Amino acid sequence: GWSLYNPDGGLSWQRTTTASKTGVASMELNAFNYTATKSVAILKSPKIIVSGVDSIIVSFDLAYARYSAASQDSLQIVYSTDCGVTWQKTNYNKGGASLATNGGTLITSSYSPAPTDWRHETVGISTCNINVSSILIGVKAVNDFGNNIYVDNLALSKVDTKQRNAAILSINKPFGTLCTPDFTPEITLANYGTDTLKTLAINYQVENGSIGTYNFTGSLAKCNSQVVTLNAI
Repeated sequence: GWSLYNPDGGLSWQRTTTASKTGVASMELNAFNYTATKSVAILKSPKIIVSGVDSIIVSFDLAYARYSAASQDSLQIVYSTDCGVTWQKTNYNKGGASLATNGGTLITSSYSPAPTDWRHETVGISTCNINVSSILIGVKAVNDFGNNIYVDNLALSKVDTKQRNAAILSINKPFGTLCTPDFTPEITLANYGTDTLKTLAINYQVENGSIGTYNFTGSLAKCNSQVVTLNAI
């Protein structure tokens, strides 16, 4: 089952009945009473088989409020390919204001979320750079002696359907300030699926303007990326 990585032996993730999105309990990191700043606590999964899978989706409900404007408690979704000896980052790393779910109000007492404070989060972990058959997934909290972090309804699912293969790695153009009303959008497209990506309809919109559609055709192999120039606007 799930277990804890708690290198300093201090406060860590714990089950609490103080708050929950659904049901009667959630997981809590009691940062309000955790004086050891920069301490790490990881709630780690059992082994997840990833052979033949495009990606793993991690979803959960989150609640957090800052103690002060300087509070930088943070939450990351990480994974390990060596049974927890080392941990790799994903694109989920939120702290301080970006982690807060209560609208930004500072709470100087021990935080317990209102029903409307919860926010649903979803993270995708591509298997493109994973060369082992199984991984661990971790919910990593970094304490800043701020306020409590709550996680509920944590779920893992495997994705191996063609509909979830394509991803936008970056928007290359426009970038920064535009000096002309006319420009040609450019993106970097990636294929995280098992099959070669041959066709794709890309819908895009700029500043609430009309929605444009670009029909990609090509041969983008698994785990590769390609710069795509869309229709001029």
